[in-house]
Amino acid sequence: MDINIVHETTTPVALQIEKDMDLFNYSVGHQVGRTATIFTLNNTLSDLIISKLNNGELKYLKPIDPLTGNIIPGMTQTYFTDQ
Repeated sequence: MDINIVHETTTPVALQIEKDMDLFNYSVGHQVGRTATIFTLNNTLSDLIISKLNNGELKYLKPIDPLTGNIIPGMTQTYFTDQ
């Protein structure tokens, strides 16, 4: 298992939507990372990720509780970043 997503295996059921969003976004990042070589600049990789964000290829949660930044059970949903 990828060390970066180990914490996702212990996510409580109540936070499943957050886990699903994280794993989806991780997979997009891994796809970008697999295109890299030892000569790929960090700026190039970050530009690729920002492009995916702007093109609606990543996901985010809304609404979230403005006081805690946490999901609101039964209300929070995932959306692509172009929505």
